[in-house]
Amino acid sequence: MVKELYAEALDNLIMLAGTPGWKDYAWGKAKDLDAHPTGIYRGIKDELVKIMLAHKADAAENSSKPE
Repeated sequence: MVKELYAEALDNLIMLAGTPGWKDYAWGKAKDLDAHPTGIYRGIKDELVKIMLAHKADAAENSSKPE
């Protein structure tokens, strides 16, 4: 159950962070969740950063390829 909650929250944050105008909100929410007193979301902000940087690198790589 905890893994499902974490995964659902992370998926939601990824979607929000990739939506124009929602990046700051997603980052703030990730920091809040990471500090949640139960600890079930510990590490979510670092994982969000890692995933978003990977998405950014993929997008940059794909945009530089000739068609």
